[in-house]
Amino acid sequence: MLEVIWTVLAAHLARYGPGPGGVVFTNSVGNPPWRSTVNEMWHRAGTQAGLPSWATFHDLRHFYASLLIAKGCSVKAVQSGLGHQSAMETLDTYGHLWPDSDETRVAVDHVLGPMAVG
Repeated sequence: MLEVIWTVLAAHLARYGPGPGGVVFTNSVGNPPWRSTVNEMWHRAGTQAGLPSWATFHDLRHFYASLLIAKGCSVKAVQSGLGHQSAMETLDTYGHLWPDSDETRVAVDHVLGPMAVG
């Protein structure tokens, strides 16, 4: 886990403790917050931070996926990070974000090039 994330989560858990089943973020009575509550908090924070009104909490998930892809993570790593059931789900959703490359052509040229007659 990233050191910065570990540090922040450890401090949060030290202050508040885990919720039922190890849940990290809880409401005032120790239960996981409702989705509507998280969305309300997100919109308040987003307004204060100057985010566009269309930005949703779910956009953080897309940001995370695109960050992993931009940093060269494999489909399987992104699948695992997002909790997708299959790599196909990941590719169907985020496949357009992986850069195109000439890797396959280069691999074939590397193997077959020396055999070329010419």
